[in-house]
Amino acid sequence: MAKVIPLLLFFLFFFSLATALSSDGEALLSLLSAASPSAKSSSSVLSSWNPSLQTPCSWHGIECSPQNRVISLSLPNTFLNLSSIPPALSSLSSLQLLNLSSTNISGTIPPPFGQLTNLRLLDLSSNSLSGPIPKELSQLSALQFLCLNFNRLSGQIPPQLANLTSLQVLWLQDNLLNGSIPSQLGSLVSLQQLRVGGNPNLTGEIPSQLGLLTNLTIFGAADTRVSGVIPPTFGNLSNLHTLALYYTEVSGSIPPEIGSCLELRNLYLPMNKLTGSIPPQLGKLQKLTSLLLWGNELSGQIPAELSNCSALVELDLSSNNFTGEIPSEIGYLTSLTIILDLSCNSFTGELPGSFSSLTELQSLDLSHNKLCGRIKVLSSLTSLTTLNISYNNFSGPIPVTPFFVTISTNSYLENPNLCQSIDGFTCSSRATRKKGLKSAALISIILASSVIFVSNIKG
Repeated sequence: MAKVIPLLLFFLFFFSLATALSSDGEALLSLLSAASPSAKSSSSVLSSWNPSLQTPCSWHGIECSPQNRVISLSLPNTFLNLSSIPPALSSLSSLQLLNLSSTNISGTIPPPFGQLTNLRLLDLSSNSLSGPIPKELSQLSALQFLCLNFNRLSGQIPPQLANLTSLQVLWLQDNLLNGSIPSQLGSLVSLQQLRVGGNPNLTGEIPSQLGLLTNLTIFGAADTRVSGVIPPTFGNLSNLHTLALYYTEVSGSIPPEIGSCLELRNLYLPMNKLTGSIPPQLGKLQKLTSLLLWGNELSGQIPAELSNCSALVELDLSSNNFTGEIPSEIGYLTSLTIILDLSCNSFTGELPGSFSSLTELQSLDLSHNKLCGRIKVLSSLTSLTTLNISYNNFSGPIPVTPFFVTISTNSYLENPNLCQSIDGFTCSSRATRKKGLKSAALISIILASSVIFVSNIKG
């Protein structure tokens, strides 16, 4: 009997080892235990986490290596309702992907996450995380994607993030970060996307060193208090697709070097303090689809070279100090489909005849300028759904087309020499010139009624 007992104990010990959950599994259970009771009961994901198994490799959201080490924890859009992220997750030493985006997590980012040295993706976006970005994250030398956007993170952007030499995507937008953009980030030569917008307390100048990021495709710092000039070094960003700098304190002129960013699709610079003229070099951006410059203090004339931007679908230069005539070359931008907005400037002269080529344009706003002459050319814009030519000095008959008959007379406000017409060539009466909008509205109603009456007869 004395010999049987040690043998039995040995088998019990061996059996316990064979059935015990791995250390990675135990670390994951910390996440399960931290989840709220409502999350556990409502989540089909968490209900698959069976602690009686030897490994967590069959659990939902978990991937393992051939050695049964956890390499991926991905639970996006899972309601975890955590008041904090369990630090025990930092013991998952083989982890390469950690995605807890949109899981209703609060608390802070655990500094021990800096121990996850094999991590390639860390996505904690769209939660309620607060506190600073731990400088310990700079130890993640293999990290390629760091997504911390849409949280409540505060403090400064750690300059130590410049140690993440493999980083391709850095999303920090829509937090409560302050301080300035670290110039050290200019050493992240693999970086493709840098987004820091939506941090209203972010200040300081945009570092010229960011011009060294030649692989950058997106730079966004909108809705911040960054100031100073747009660095001319941005002309070196040969792969840049989107430059988003709006609602900031940025001032100075638009650097002509931007014309060297030949891959640029979207140039968003509205609501800043930009001055000077539009550089004609922007005409070299033949892949540009959106040019938004409204709400600045830009001046001078529209450069004819913009007509070379043959992919442009929206052009908004409103609320600036532009002068001179609208260049006829703008009419050659037949790619314009979404909007052409030149309102609230000081443009003079007549509408160029080339406007007749803008047949795909849906929205045109020329209001609050000093334009004059007839508007017959606008009858060719057969795709228009929105038009505003108010507060100008246009004259002559309003075109007789289905669109012009149906639009509000607010589209013509304060153009006293415009008049309604039966044939589109001559004014129907002198009274319409004097009475302006009231007569225009009345004749519009009469014309619309006539169309309905004729249609009923034909029917």
